[in-house]
Amino acid sequence: MAIKGLFSTPFYSVSTEERLLSAEVSRVCLEHESDAFKKAQPPQGEIPNVFESQFDFLAWTPQPVKDLRRLILSHLTAFIAVANEKTPEEIQQYPFSYHSWFHISRSGGYFRPHSHPLASWSAVFCADPGQSAGNGASDGHLVFYDPRHNASMFLDRTNREMRREFAFSSTKLKLNYGDLVIFPSYMMHFVEPYQGETPRITVAANFWINEFNHEQSN
Repeated sequence: MAIKGLFSTPFYSVSTEERLLSAEVSRVCLEHESDAFKKAQPPQGEIPNVFESQFDFLAWTPQPVKDLRRLILSHLTAFIAVANEKTPEEIQQYPFSYHSWFHISRSGGYFRPHSHPLASWSAVFCADPGQSAGNGASDGHLVFYDPRHNASMFLDRTNREMRREFAFSSTKLKLNYGDLVIFPSYMMHFVEPYQGETPRITVAANFWINEFNHEQSN
């Protein structure tokens, strides 16, 4: 029997194994944890124990940031190529625009459910997962909701335990050093409270194509 996914959500998750780059990116982030680089009026407001940078991080000049930008773009173009049945070389010619920033979360930090409007694709890179109790409740999991808002309006034994690509339950990820996640910007997601002794550091970015040539591309 041929069963196909309909209205499927492309989702990309990989361990880049870039432990050295993760350490260097963490260092840059911590060195710039100051009011001069803090995002004024952050979208979710001021959240205790969370530092959010201005939205230009991947345009910075330190070599680790340049290397991270190159890494994220290489994975993004490969992912988009597969999703669009094109070659990576074709996608690399697209005039990507982007916003990018970093978060430093200390014990008690979290993020409310949200999506990223005015973008096509979003990415999260884990530079440092921090050190938590490891009990699953304090790790600061990245959680994604099913974007089909009414998909679970009725549950019974025929649909409650479908395989992952058809299921309704949220997806919960514990990010580690060098982990990279790329997803459509419309996906609702949040970060559970992190309870750890050392900072949890992530870099986020939104990407889109300048279709109308009225915005500056990066």
